[in-house]
Amino acid sequence: MGIGTTLALAISYIAGFAKIGWAPSGVGNVVRYDVKLSRKRAWARFFGTLGGAGTAAIVLAFITDPTIVVLIGAVVAVLNGLFKLTLLGKMPLLYTVSSGHYHCGSG
Repeated sequence: MGIGTTLALAISYIAGFAKIGWAPSGVGNVVRYDVKLSRKRAWARFFGTLGGAGTAAIVLAFITDPTIVVLIGAVVAVLNGLFKLTLLGKMPLLYTVSSGHYHCGSG
């Protein structure tokens, strides 16, 4: 975990992320003692992040009213809570969409 968080922090710093703690915290959320579980969680996080950040980028590209963006984020956050124990909720797509304004650098 130490190596993974160090690499993630280095990449965040080199890439100029606005929130450099985001990537190392992701490593802490994914890595477990069980290698199979860690691999499964890593792929879920990867695809969830791609889908969530892409969806958030599309929403932020077409909707400029901050009130509407916040409302969409709130609705998606509620949906994330409702679907948490389902297959959709186990992939961090809804979580990433709801916090996408941070991932896209506008937060």
